[in-house]
Amino acid sequence: PTNTPSGLQLAQNDAPPPDGPAPRDLRRRDPGDMAARMKQMCQDQYAHETGDLTYLQTRLQLTPAQQSIFQRWQQAKLGIARRHVDSCAQRPAPTRDRGQTRTMPGPGDMMSREEDRLKERLADIEAERPALEALYNALSPEQRMELVRAGRPMGRHMFADARGPRGPMGRTPYGPPPSER
Repeated sequence: PTNTPSGLQLAQNDAPPPDGPAPRDLRRRDPGDMAARMKQMCQDQYAHETGDLTYLQTRLQLTPAQQSIFQRWQQAKLGIARRHVDSCAQRPAPTRDRGQTRTMPGPGDMMSREEDRLKERLADIEAERPALEALYNALSPEQRMELVRAGRPMGRHMFADARGPRGPMGRTPYGPPPSER
C-alpha cells in the first residue's frame, strides 16, 4: 500500500484472499453448475405455473361452487407442469467441450423428437380439456373473458393447447392462417 497526501492508503497488486473461491473462467463452465442451473430453471417453471394459477383464481373471484371446479382444473394443470419439470430435469445438459466431436442429429431424428413432443402436448391437452371445459361452463360471462384473456399467447400461456410454435386458431405467431398462405 502507498500513502497519499490525503492519508488514504491504496492497495497495489494485492492477491485475493487465500480462503476465497478461485475466479471462474466463464468460457469453461463446470458441468455441475450447469446441471444445477438447469434443475433450478425447471423448478422455476413449476413455480411460475403455480403463481399464474393462484393469480387467475384471485382474478376470477370464484364462488364456493366454482372453487371445486377450479381446483380440479388446477390439479390437472399442475400435474402436467410437474411432469414437464421431471422430464426437463432429466434432459442431459449440452456439452461444450472443444475436444469432443459432436454429431448433429439427422432429419429423421429431429422429426422423431418433434413427433414425441407433439404426442406429449396432445396428451396434455386431452388431460386438461375436460376440467377446463367444466370450469368454463361454470363461469359467468365476465369470468369467461378473464379466463380467455389469461390463455392468450402473450407472456406465459395458461392453456396447454396455446403452447408451441402456433398460437390460437392454428396460426403462426406472425402471419396469416395456414389456409391463406
